[in-house]
This record gives sequence, C-alpha cells and structure tokens, in this order.
Amino acid sequence: AFVQLDGEDVGFNLNLNSDIFSILPTKDSVKNLINGVYNVMMDNIGEVTFVETELTANGITQKCVEYTVELSEKEAAAETVKLLKHLETDENLKNIVVCFVNYYNIVSGADADSELYFDPDEAYAEVVEYIREGISEIEAGEYSDETALIWKSYITDKQNIIGIKLDLIDVESGDAEVLYIGTAGDKKNTGIEIYATDLGVKVLEINGKTVLDGKTLSGSFEVKTEGEDVTVLSFENVDAAKLLEGQFNGTVKVSLS
Repeated sequence: AFVQLDGEDVGFNLNLNSDIFSILPTKDSVKNLINGVYNVMMDNIGEVTFVETELTANGITQKCVEYTVELSEKEAAAETVKLLKHLETDENLKNIVVCFVNYYNIVSGADADSELYFDPDEAYAEVVEYIREGISEIEAGEYSDETALIWKSYITDKQNIIGIKLDLIDVESGDAEVLYIGTAGDKKNTGIEIYATDLGVKVLEINGKTVLDGKTLSGSFEVKTEGEDVTVLSFENVDAAKLLEGQFNGTVKVSLS
C-alpha cells in the first residue's frame, strides 16, 4: 500500500490497525444512523406528501421518491427533543464521531502528547453534552403553530433511504438552516453530497465520488468549511474484494490546506 501526504510520498505497510480507511466510519454506521433518524422523525408524523423524482449527488443520478413532512414550531420542538434523545445514546453516532477524530489525529500527525491531539472519547462526551444542553433549551421554550421544519426523505423503490434534507425555519425572520445528506449510485459509480448552511451560506460541505472499474475501486472526498478547502482524500487501485473483507490495498493521497 502507498500513501501520499501534501505532495510528499510516504510509504507504509498498511494493516487493519494502521490503515487510514479502517478508522473511517463503516457504511453500516452511517446507514444505521440515517435510518434511526428517519424512524424517529417519521414516527407518529401526520400528513406526508410524496412525488417521484431523481436525486443527484456529485454528478451521479438515481431515481427515487421524495417524501415531505412539514411541522409547526410546536411540533418541531417535540420531534427535535425525541431525535436528540435518540442521538444521545446512539452507538452509530459515537462510532462516527470517534472515527473522524481518529482520522483527524492521523492525517494531522498528532499523537497523544501533541497540542493538536483530540481525545476521541472526550470529543464524543462533548457532543453528548451539547445534545443534552439542546434538549434542556428546547424543553424550556414556548412555541407557535407556524411552520418551522420541512423534512424531506429520498427513498428508492427498494425502500433504501438515499438522502435526507432538513430545513429549520426561524418563524420570525423566515431564515432557514439546512442540513442535507444525499447519495446516489449505479453499478459502477457512487456519489455523495453533504452540506449544512447558516443564513444561506454553506458552513460545511463534503463531496465524494467512487468509481468501480472491474475489481478496482478509485475515488475522492473533499471537505470544505465556509467555502474553504480543508481536506482532499483520494484513492486509486484499491482491490474492491479485499476492501469488503476489511483489508486495504491501494494508493491513498491526502491533501491538507
């Protein structure tokens, strides 16, 4: 295996313990997190509208059905509390947070004695504390019957959730904060787009694409914050069969800015 960091070639004998891919969140963790959020939000929801459409993620398009739910500020507050209480103990969220913190520590070269190092367990504890503060703040508020949340789910004919879009609307100003997660794929290509906005500006953006050519997988992921490039991770000549078995064999390039 081979890794390239910031244009300088660095060779590694990668294994399951040191392989950068092995510490990224598993597909099941992400899928289960999305399904869990979906199930909580759709439980006891009233009217749902739907329309056949297509979801496009990073240039890849897939047919699906778009389901839409609108909630008043009062209903949205109650549903958000339910969602946060679910996330508070969700092992999939813990796995994703810990994996990405480990990923940051590896690509930044930070060890336990470095000022750049983040302890994965402490980072997750901070996320949980933030969730608990959010629950307390919401439960203490007073809310109107104006529309405050628009939830869209994108589901294939095989009942796979390939995307969600959440618009949180300020009922006084009409401004919306948006969270979007979309994936689309065919037999060879998979695209992913994730973004979060504040006052119409994308404060976080992740774009990724993978291509399966025979038995070889290649692709790249780009992470931006407030429009600035942060990390680009690309990989090529990856043995797809071995990757499914948890083994990485290929070339990885990581660019930090």
